[in-house]
Amino acid sequence: LASEASQSARTAATTTLPGLLSVMAKDDHAQKHKAEILKALQQGTADGNAAVRTAAAQALGASAKFWMRDAVESELVFNVLLSLIDDAAGDVRSAAVTALATFATTALDESVLTLKLVPKDIWSKVANSILTVCNDQSDKARASALRALGCIVDLLEPEMQETLPGEKNSGIAAENCEYIHIRCAECLAVGVARPPPKCQWNACRSAGQLFRSPKLLSSPTAARSVLDILAKPLCEEVSARANLKVRIQASQALLQIFSGHCPWQRQDTDRILLAVCNGIVFVANGGRCADDVSNASGAPKGSGYPPAPPGLEKAQVQSSSQGQARAAAEARQHAAYLEQLQAELLRLVAHCVSPDEDSLSPELLRALTAVAPELERWCRTKEKDSEEAASLASSLA
Repeated sequence: LASEASQSARTAATTTLPGLLSVMAKDDHAQKHKAEILKALQQGTADGNAAVRTAAAQALGASAKFWMRDAVESELVFNVLLSLIDDAAGDVRSAAVTALATFATTALDESVLTLKLVPKDIWSKVANSILTVCNDQSDKARASALRALGCIVDLLEPEMQETLPGEKNSGIAAENCEYIHIRCAECLAVGVARPPPKCQWNACRSAGQLFRSPKLLSSPTAARSVLDILAKPLCEEVSARANLKVRIQASQALLQIFSGHCPWQRQDTDRILLAVCNGIVFVANGGRCADDVSNASGAPKGSGYPPAPPGLEKAQVQSSSQGQARAAAEARQHAAYLEQLQAELLRLVAHCVSPDEDSLSPELLRALTAVAPELERWCRTKEKDSEEAASLASSLA
């Protein structure tokens, strides 16, 4: 690899190395080959070409289970990947945090790894590095980091962590501001609200993993703080986000609040129910925001362009046919997403309804009353997980 002049050849060769490790796993000389491959990958992460460094980081992640079986090798690989967090190329930073996330998921698989082989402080270092990339200028790197954060939360101890240089208290009580899980929640709250959608739904997914993390739930104080930080931005996504996949992921994240022992309160369920009401209106309108509906109804039907020159009519017909097929496929996908969002909203209603309707705030009562006919219609078509929703809809209709 080091002697190959062609960048594409070096990249291609690097991507084959994890497969070679798998093939040679039962070889009597596997340890020797393993050391050679690790050396080659280490050289790849220092290559002058970003594509090669990216491939090397990806290869280290793809072969995580091989390095994690040896304390010396695992520490070396961790340090190599952590050094790439400051790489000049966004693709390399993205590949590095994704590889670190793979090491975390490997570490949680006890059949593959003995956690004692990993340095005790490594996951704190990994978390700090991933948190740094969560604010990256590269959307690709940021999306990868926001997803990676959810992969490591079960490996983080809820103990006081040192605040990074330059960090400021963002409003959390001083005695709690340095819990590592709270820092993760603060980062995810920003990620949930900040486009593009790929970053947002990754942040939502990681927020759901954080809500059900046994490590977090072992500290009720930290768990309550995390809920205070994340409930509002997640509800805002359920309530007002145009992107369907983001709404779905935000709804699924909120559902995780009720899957364990997260210390939720009535104020949380009221906020969620209000967001769900807005979500129901969104689905009832076909999954379009008000601006989209107005644009769809008021768009001009003619293009205003003159007829195509002779000889181009056939190409135009083919293009039109392809466009119709693409539009039909998008419509089917849109309908599938709407159906999934409808199911998630019903599940949230089932968890949040209260038998005491008199205790509902006037704002929430008005919202529930407004969507009750639509909610009742949903419940007639979807019986599973919706008995409480059906009961509420009937009483408010």
